[in-house]
Amino acid sequence: MRGLGRKKRSTFSFTVAAVLLVSCADAAAPLRPGSPAPSGIERRIGVYEVMIRRLADPDGPHPIYVLTTLCSLEVECPDRLGPVEQRELNARLRDDLGPIVFLDPDTPKPGRYQEIVLGSIRERPDGLRVEGGSICGTLCGSGATYIVVPSDTGYEVTGTDESEGMWVA
Repeated sequence: MRGLGRKKRSTFSFTVAAVLLVSCADAAAPLRPGSPAPSGIERRIGVYEVMIRRLADPDGPHPIYVLTTLCSLEVECPDRLGPVEQRELNARLRDDLGPIVFLDPDTPKPGRYQEIVLGSIRERPDGLRVEGGSICGTLCGSGATYIVVPSDTGYEVTGTDESEGMWVA
């Protein structure tokens, strides 16, 4: 910004502030489960909500840990669950699954635990693809690439994408 004149810096600062304001306004918009064709943050929350429900065992060890990094086969770890997403997911899942704790991958966990790993949402003609797995200790876990489609109530997992394989630890 050193070479910019005062007027250009002011315009630049105003533009950055306007973009941030619009972004924050979208992120703070009320989230309605089951709203038709959600996009952006609502879509992400809906997709990750059904994925966590699919992968978590409500009767397993608690709290349920969910990693904040979103990794996939195509791109290593391009994305993260943000604070707004974490709060909304926790609010939606708490009554059914119990306490959810969002962690960075390097955070140590106790010997027996339940951890959910999620991938980025990828578009496909026949539905979204989301990699996901459940880890129940150092040598225990499984995962696959799941097919997620819109439904009348939000999203649902319809199965796994056999072409992308599965993993078992």
